[in-house]
Amino acid sequence: MSRSRFTPRLLCVVCLVALMAVAGSAVAQRITPDAYGLVGRFGMGAPVTTRILGMGGFLSCVNDEQFANPAFAAVQQHTSIGVRCTRTDFDNGPTVDSFMGHVTYPLEANRRGLQLTAMSLTSSHGEMMVPLAGPVEADMSETAMVVDYGHRLGERWTAGLSVLGFENVGLNFTSGFGPVLANIDDSAKWGFRGGLSYEWAPGDFVGLLYSFSRDGVIYSQSIPEGLAPEALRTASFDFDSSQLALGVSRHLAPNCLLAAEFQHGVTSFHSRKAYGDTWHVGAEYGPAPGWALRLGAINFDFSCGVGYAGPHWRADYAFINGWNSDDVGRLFGGSATHSVQVIYNW
Repeated sequence: MSRSRFTPRLLCVVCLVALMAVAGSAVAQRITPDAYGLVGRFGMGAPVTTRILGMGGFLSCVNDEQFANPAFAAVQQHTSIGVRCTRTDFDNGPTVDSFMGHVTYPLEANRRGLQLTAMSLTSSHGEMMVPLAGPVEADMSETAMVVDYGHRLGERWTAGLSVLGFENVGLNFTSGFGPVLANIDDSAKWGFRGGLSYEWAPGDFVGLLYSFSRDGVIYSQSIPEGLAPEALRTASFDFDSSQLALGVSRHLAPNCLLAAEFQHGVTSFHSRKAYGDTWHVGAEYGPAPGWALRLGAINFDFSCGVGYAGPHWRADYAFINGWNSDDVGRLFGGSATHSVQVIYNW
């Protein structure tokens, strides 16, 4: 009698272990330690205003009250504070919410200045379907802070340096059966951004931005072995990540701005390297005083936006279709991103 009761339980355990093994194998084929970089695509990897997101996500060549290129800290004339809220909904994955706050402070107007930018990112409802594995929960998180300094080198040239205060990234995948299939924890050990800008016409810039960071990544995966509940395999890696952005902006008229930029990224680990190139183009048009309409493209993903600016404040909205689809599409499918931001200056 005890044997007949034990056998179904044993079969259930064996089936569960087999399902966990299949799920773990399927996720492992898709998730490698360098996947921590996916989180940065939606967090501190895009430290620009909603206005610029609506135009195409430029990093180097469009001046704004908050900026990725630290060289623009030297051309600021007003102190400003702002908050950006961005939500990305994936077709087959989590909903990602990020919040970015900034303070820009000119030490000497149009000569040298500082900026502090902080970012927080979380995700929810992260169920994705993995072939042979079924439903898998994906969770993303990030907290980061950057300090920028810019200085004028001459009448047209400015330069700047950004120092990464801290950055912590989390990415984990949990099986519908309960165990964590893969977990990635990343802490930036050190990093910087250096930027140059050349104002070749009033308000128009050629910009160059280079960034580098070294990240310590802890990667763990749950692998069932025999009838044991699970065996946890953990490994640590150091990854070097760099990005180069080169772009140019031009006003065709006081109320019409065009820009184009090329971005090249490299992630390396020992002899293994991964490359990513993107083209960004966009335009901004002011149909009436205070109002702005924006349109842009990031490779084959389009963006658009609208904004209104008063004497001391402005509000912006942007929509991006399929943001970073080249990087995350294989995991999460398509996406829709909405971003809003409010900035106050004095």
